[in-house]
Amino acid sequence: MEKQKALNILSRVIEGIAIVRCSQVNAMEFVEWHTNTKEALRMIFGEGSSELSELSSIRFAPDFETDEISGSDCQRWFIRGLESAETILSSIKDEIDKYWPDNLV
Repeated sequence: MEKQKALNILSRVIEGIAIVRCSQVNAMEFVEWHTNTKEALRMIFGEGSSELSELSSIRFAPDFETDEISGSDCQRWFIRGLESAETILSSIKDEIDKYWPDNLV
């Protein structure tokens, strides 16, 4: 994939975080963003890439449900997950910008 195309794709998924930030982990907007983001990383780096694995390891919600976990607790998990995703995606974008040749095909 060409460098500029990869940068454009990553810019769009990073910008999408602002849209899903106001939703919840099971909201359609988030599910669509998360699916599209994973697919974007597959397209750029391949199925078994460390970049895709790193994004896939982010937890956007607790692994369990109990009466002790409130809706606001779940929302904090979600926001922290989005912040982690934004950090990772921004770092990946910076690496592409710095280290990929301008005419990579």
